[in-house]
Amino acid sequence: MVTPCRWCGLILAGMPANYRVESHFRDFVEKGFEVAVMRDATAGSKIPEGDAYLAALINYRRFANALWTTDVAIARLTNAAQRPESPRRKIGGWNERGQ
Repeated sequence: MVTPCRWCGLILAGMPANYRVESHFRDFVEKGFEVAVMRDATAGSKIPEGDAYLAALINYRRFANALWTTDVAIARLTNAAQRPESPRRKIGGWNERGQ
């Protein structure tokens, strides 16, 4: 069992976006984690019946606390590492520019 801690934020990336990453994503959200997904670091198949990557992005936009590019994630992590420890910070509401 995963128990939320002082700051329980996760940044997810990987492939395939539509089932492996999304499965972990949903599990973490259900357990109370704040989740940001790196949209340019995930991938999915594209077949005549549909585009799995775009389907996953729709779900991420609905349920994720943030949907970032890798540049935004790196900038956020760099800024957080340079700050002294602070009380629990929420990642929700940050847009793709990290604001």
